[in-house]
Amino acid sequence: MGHDEAGRRLVNEANEVYYGENEFHVRLRHLFDFLQNTGGDVDPSVAIPPLVRKKVTIEVELHDIWHSSEVLADFGSAQDAKSDYHDEENGEIARWTRGRLRNVALLTNAESILVVLLGVGVVDGSDLGTHQTIKDIASVVRALIGQFGGRFDITKVLTRGQGLGGSIRSYWDRPSAEARVCVFNGWATTEQLMQVEIARWLDEDVREPGPDGLWDRLV
Repeated sequence: MGHDEAGRRLVNEANEVYYGENEFHVRLRHLFDFLQNTGGDVDPSVAIPPLVRKKVTIEVELHDIWHSSEVLADFGSAQDAKSDYHDEENGEIARWTRGRLRNVALLTNAESILVVLLGVGVVDGSDLGTHQTIKDIASVVRALIGQFGGRFDITKVLTRGQGLGGSIRSYWDRPSAEARVCVFNGWATTEQLMQVEIARWLDEDVREPGPDGLWDRLV
């Protein structure tokens, strides 16, 4: 089907209905296949991403030792060799995740985009696995927020606890002066700490250092 004009028209109409009228929940490792419709009966000239118009949820597993081993065993070395910043312990898995998460930018017509960080730990993301994952994908999330605005959200969801979770999008907000003071004095909330850390990780921290240089040692 789809090899003659009538067949291609039917396939195109079916794709418009399927991709345009359904919501999708996709694991990150399958996102590229979803966008390319690999294995499906479709004319290669059909671009799938612009057809997606409703909510898309992308599930990202946390960057812990178990997930890193699983991904690298399945997919080998990272295809995206460019690093956005210094990747400490999780260099390959960080680049692998960023490279695939960038494909979300192709979903230009989606009603909303939800990235779910799925794993153990705590809902606010202060556990080590979530904290590392946030650092690894911070630059891509910043770009997606810039592109999609209010249509984009990112949440942490526990694998245990019947899907308990919550949004962490505010971690990418610019840290306030109060947040900086709280971090410096050691009584910051998780949100305040993450805002300051993400700003530093992405070189967005434009504050002026104090006369004694203490701000430089903020985090």
